[in-house]
Amino acid sequence: SEVRCAPGYAGLPAQVCTVTDDCEPGYEYSGCLPLSQCALPSLSDVESCKYDLSNCTSMMPGEQCEVTCMPPFVGESIQAFCPVGNTNPTLELLWAPPRCRLPCEDPHPMPEGYVVTEQCGLQCATGFSGFAEKVCELRMDPIEANSSNGTEPTTDDATRCWQHLEFIGCDPVIPCAPLELEDACRLDVSDCSAVPAGSTCK
Repeated sequence: SEVRCAPGYAGLPAQVCTVTDDCEPGYEYSGCLPLSQCALPSLSDVESCKYDLSNCTSMMPGEQCEVTCMPPFVGESIQAFCPVGNTNPTLELLWAPPRCRLPCEDPHPMPEGYVVTEQCGLQCATGFSGFAEKVCELRMDPIEANSSNGTEPTTDDATRCWQHLEFIGCDPVIPCAPLELEDACRLDVSDCSAVPAGSTCK
């Protein structure tokens, strides 16, 4: 009769006819191993900040689980699965990482010196000059997040992750420095002591 693996086992069963120590005929069976759950995927520190695999522990062969984006990341979830008939406890779940991104929403109100308009987007506010730029990045250093440039860490692990948002490039417009003359007796520069940017004096 055909030899098959018993329930809870998988593999390629083999039956070999042998002779026992008592010179009796017998059989030896091999090839069937116990079914095993799959291991969680190995993640780098950055990936651990992006992907939430908490639903994927102890996945047995044929089972699947949902992988989501770890806050503050956002994105659509994906399914990871453990292959049918798996007998290798070190085999990692099969998956494709979801596309997770940092939302980087503009704060309200905006930091001093920066404005966002429908026509021009981010730019320097009146009284400021430069090239406005928004920097949004993932931070993993165990430092305190401040109220204007970040959010509280999302985990209590040794490597903590949070979104760091910062606006750079705009500086206050200030008057030019007064003229410094070696011979102040010949020239009157009293009108040039605090000339605003873009203005002239005589």
